[in-house]
Amino acid sequence: MVVRSARGLLFSLLCLPALAAAQDPDDARGWLERMREAVRERNYIGTFVYRHRGQLETLRIIHRAGPGGERERLYSLNGSAREIIRDNDKVTCILPDDKSVLVDNRPPGNPFADWVPEDIAALGEHYEFRLGADGRIAGRPAKALHIRPRDNYRYGYQLWLDKASGLMLGASLHNDAGEAVEQLLFTSLDTPQSIDEALLQPGASGEGFTWYRGQERGGAGSSAEDASAWSVAKLPPGFTLLRRYQHEGREATGPREHLLFSDGLASVSVYIEPLAGMPVFDGMSRMGAVNAYGRQLDDHQITAMGEVPAATVRAIANAVRRIGGGG
Repeated sequence: MVVRSARGLLFSLLCLPALAAAQDPDDARGWLERMREAVRERNYIGTFVYRHRGQLETLRIIHRAGPGGERERLYSLNGSAREIIRDNDKVTCILPDDKSVLVDNRPPGNPFADWVPEDIAALGEHYEFRLGADGRIAGRPAKALHIRPRDNYRYGYQLWLDKASGLMLGASLHNDAGEAVEQLLFTSLDTPQSIDEALLQPGASGEGFTWYRGQERGGAGSSAEDASAWSVAKLPPGFTLLRRYQHEGREATGPREHLLFSDGLASVSVYIEPLAGMPVFDGMSRMGAVNAYGRQLDDHQITAMGEVPAATVRAIANAVRRIGGGG
């Protein structure tokens, strides 16, 4: 595949104008539900291009579903080598160039899965849904679906769904100015009845690599949360604490926490780590669709980042409090 031609296809298909229609929003929600089931319950093998942060990546995904759950392999075809192997909730990220492997229990963390909403019924309070044009992507008939935010705390989305399988064939994320700041497009997609085990094996064994293992500490209201030194005050509407992780740093500077917030579609990560002499990141930063906001709290760096408006990451970072301390 020629990357230059893929880029042109990416822009031309994902920027097709929406067909105005007074659609029943429940029809759009039905398409979303079908997509959510398909991405978990179907076998599929595909190649997609992903434009984000000023870069264009080509990735290959192999997903197998069965009685034992889900297995998945995602790997890059250009740029720095990286590979993600998922066995249900166990995720292994292999970075051959760095000779490192990260093993954790967390959501997949790949761009394809990140576009799949968690709780579709709850999204209606913060997003509106409309069906759009019919189209064709990767040689497959597709249906456009528009997801528009009801406030200024989240971005809008446009999805292209495969009419035959319900799988997502393309997607774009639109900022508050309506600009497409992130895009994903499949150039090939197959849905085989079975997938050979060999296709799910990593390309690198990880032998001789440095291995890092994370520890999940639970979500809101868990005993693990009670053991944490950090709490979160008022959040933007619709956002809740989804998961909390703890990692030991490469140096003995104390634990580092990762808090994951979501409104069911958009997500924001908050990283809390000891400063230990490192420079303080204070204020706002932006790269592509990602906004980041940093602040110092006591002797820790608080950084919130996500594909959401600047006001959202600022509000969430400022909501972090040290238990028993000020904010």
